[in-house]
Amino acid sequence: MKNLVLNTLIVKGKDYHICLNPNCDTIYYSEEVQYKKHDLQVKVWFKESSPVTVCYCTEVTDEDILTHIVKHKCCKDMGDIKKHTGANSGDECLVKNPTGK
Repeated sequence: MKNLVLNTLIVKGKDYHICLNPNCDTIYYSEEVQYKKHDLQVKVWFKESSPVTVCYCTEVTDEDILTHIVKHKCCKDMGDIKKHTGANSGDECLVKNPTGK
């Protein structure tokens, strides 16, 4: 399993929470520790401005999707986006996506 936090072993079984506030530098936290944006190996999409990765399995960014929709005019729905960009087609969300979803 890929560890998203730099130079740190996250102990399995500990309860970590994720901070969804885009104005806060903290990503994960528990009673004992906080991991901030600079501690992670990847940018967290809801904490950063564009371009950001929105599909971590296939490394598709928001700009990739917008390019297909606006410039290429080839995507009308999620099926088209998936077909043209590869977004939402991986199977490693639990280990690559910072939210684990």
